[in-house]
Parts: sequence; structure tokens; C-alpha cells
Amino acid sequence: MANINFANKYSIAGIDIDGIAKLKDAINAYIKALEKVSDDFDTSKNSEWDTLVKTAIKGSGSEQSAKSYITSICAECKNNITSFKSFVDVLDKVIDNYKKNDSNPCDTIGLPRSGEVKMVYYKPVIYLYPEEVTDVEVKFTKNVDKLLSTYPKYNDGWKVTAHPNGDLYDKDGNYFYTLFWDADDHTGIDLSEGFIIKGEDTASFLNEKLKYMGLNAKEINEFIIYWIEKLEHNKYNYIRFRQTEEVNDFMPLEFNKKPDTLIRILMDFKSMDEKIDIKEQKLYRTERKGFTVVEWGGRNI
Repeated sequence: MANINFANKYSIAGIDIDGIAKLKDAINAYIKALEKVSDDFDTSKNSEWDTLVKTAIKGSGSEQSAKSYITSICAECKNNITSFKSFVDVLDKVIDNYKKNDSNPCDTIGLPRSGEVKMVYYKPVIYLYPEEVTDVEVKFTKNVDKLLSTYPKYNDGWKVTAHPNGDLYDKDGNYFYTLFWDADDHTGIDLSEGFIIKGEDTASFLNEKLKYMGLNAKEINEFIIYWIEKLEHNKYNYIRFRQTEEVNDFMPLEFNKKPDTLIRILMDFKSMDEKIDIKEQKLYRTERKGFTVVEWGGRNI
């Protein structure tokens, strides 16, 4: 199938690039207004608030409530500023791509260009399989500030007792079968390669590829159960896998006992309405031996 010219696509869609530029200018003006409000309400930048609150409101409880309310307003302004700035970045990319007037398979399916990835959803879990019962410490050595949620709670790492069958226990005897984390991930990937799969064929495709890359039957089962409802009802899916080396570049792991085998697989995917020709991604196989650590996750881009 031929690629759709970017400029023609937007012309057909009736998108007004000049209008987008004006919208961007209006949002930037609004951002400046929000920044002023945020600065005015920020007690670290405007000491008058402390004086006004203390003068107008007597009593430590009321005073603290007022300060908390002011702080929440300031935080909400900052959150909105971040959101609007992200929107402006998207508009800039639309305008830039239009002006380039080039043809790109990523445009056809609505993907960001190579190296420009927006995180929508990201869910990795980590399995530990030592050869004997072992106290294992696991920690990230980079981008810890990007973590969003963890379970069990990540406190400068995880410390668990791991059993050969994958069972994990913390110091209080609580049971876990994986270590869970997710993160704000804008890591770029090579979007010129991957796989275009019919939604109805997704389960069989994943079963084949995950087995080839080294996951066992239980891990494949859990992977497919988790992601299938986001994939099988689409007409087509764009899928690309980040394997161990790519994942290590973003969130490298450190262990008190180095595993003999480390398998990390993150699936980037996007729903598509039509099929395009794309270079098939080459995957590599990892043989499991000794103390094995396995991780899988996914990201809707």
C-alpha cells in the first residue's frame, strides 16, 4: 500500500495549519497567564501571602488550612502549565511535519516519527528464578525519578527472598509473584521497523514471538491475558519489541547477585485502521540457564 503524503493527508482532513499556529499562540498566552498566577500564589516567591494569611486568619488550624488551599491552587496551575506545554509541543510537530511535506509510513498510521515517542501506558513486571532460595536485592541505576507506581513499594530498591519457582517474600513474610513498576517513558524507538498484525491474529503472534525470545508458558500466558483486550479488537496493530539491551538503556537494573540470564521484553504497540508495508523487526533468542530474571511490559504509543 502506498504511503500517504503528509501534506495531502492534512489537506484532505481539512486541517488549517495557519489556524493551528494561531491556536498555539493563544495557548502560549494562556500559559504565561497561568505562570503569573502560579508565581503569585507561590509562597516561596511571594512572601506577602504569609503576612496576609496570618493577619486575616487567626488560629493555627485555620491558618494551616488556608496555606494548604493556596498551595493546592499553585500546584494545580503548575500541572495545567505542564499539560498545555505538552499540547503546544504536539502542535509544533504537526506544523513542522506539514512544512516538510514528506512521506513517512509512521504518518500513515499516526505514529510519532522515529525518536519521538509519547508514553500512554507502560506496565513491566519482573520475575526472579534463582537456583536456590536466595535473598535478592534489585534496584534501578538510572531514571529512578521517572517511576510512577511500584508494588511492592520501591524504597531505594526491592529486597526479597526469591525461590526457584518464582515465589517472592519480603522481610515481613508477605508473598509476591512479581515485582511491578511503571514509569514515564518517552524513549524513542526505530518506528521504521516492527510488525503489522491483524487484531484477531494477535494472540497467536504474541505466543510465537514471546516463546522465541525466551519467555516460558506461564509468562506468555500472563502477558497475553494482560494485553489481549487492548489488541485483539483492533483491525490491525503495529507492534515492536524492545529487548534487553534497549530496555537497559532506559532503566538499567542492578542486583546484589548477578543473574546468569536476563530477559527484558517491552512491547510498543498502536491500533491501526489499515495495513502498511514496514520492515520486519529482527528479534534475538535468549537461552535460559542458571539464575534467571525475566521482565515483560508494554507501552501504547
